[in-house]
Amino acid sequence: MGLKLEQHVSREAFKSGCNRIVGVDGCHLKTKRGCHLLVVVGIDPNNNIFPIAYGLVEVENKSSWEWFLNHLYEDIRYGVSDENEQNKWTFMSDKQKCLIEAFKNILLGVDHRFCVRHLHENFKRASFRGQTFKELLWNATTATTTQYFNDAMSKMKKLDVQAFDWFGDKEPKQWSRAYFTTAARCDVLLNNICEVFNAFILDARDKSVLTLMSIVKDLIMMRMEMNREKAEKWEGRLCPKPRKRLLLNIKAASSCMPMKCDKSHFQVYSGSTANHCVVDLGKRQRTCRKWQLNGIP
Repeated sequence: MGLKLEQHVSREAFKSGCNRIVGVDGCHLKTKRGCHLLVVVGIDPNNNIFPIAYGLVEVENKSSWEWFLNHLYEDIRYGVSDENEQNKWTFMSDKQKCLIEAFKNILLGVDHRFCVRHLHENFKRASFRGQTFKELLWNATTATTTQYFNDAMSKMKKLDVQAFDWFGDKEPKQWSRAYFTTAARCDVLLNNICEVFNAFILDARDKSVLTLMSIVKDLIMMRMEMNREKAEKWEGRLCPKPRKRLLLNIKAASSCMPMKCDKSHFQVYSGSTANHCVVDLGKRQRTCRKWQLNGIP
């Protein structure tokens, strides 16, 4: 086994600037020995991928994941003495069995999300196919309050009780925004960040071990420098992608009608008096939880 962690740069940049959510995945290498590369990838302030660590193992199993996650967790906790602060991480994966078992032994104090695309594929394999099942699943997944989540699952139950029961052993906090904690300030539902990284290193995956590790290191180094040069040209306090999302929210807000309750509280109507939420400017919260989940008002 071998672990490559660009310790100072990746660790400190991730802890100081990135969202507290990381994708975890493993990819098969096209080498003669058939090794696996285990990776964890974060999301930078501009919603781009931020490679944190990668490890080379002989086989992807519980033992190799425990080894990798233990080194990772010790490193990202470096210099952090507050236990509560240490556990404010959210990990996302495709729910590989060996990885889940490793999480139970190494990372009990962190939140864990499962990629909804992977969840939907398993849902289809269980014979629940078709557009209606897909829409109900995504309605439950994208719901930001328990009320909307329960409404979606009630419709699922009316359509097919067995489809509803299929979710019985799947904790909503691992796949629905309605139950996500707000510590990560990120509402992503797909583990695309790992897929992007695996495509990023595609040309290196058939090289010998030492060559592969060297190429991956160089690719990450060049990517960091390229992003740094781009960032130096940005204007304003916001990164371009979050700023674009904020501007879309501002445009959508033009159809809303606020009613002031006191200095920091507003009741905001959208479309009709039946569709409203309460906004707390002081706490930066709204009752639909969208502001808390992604950090963008």
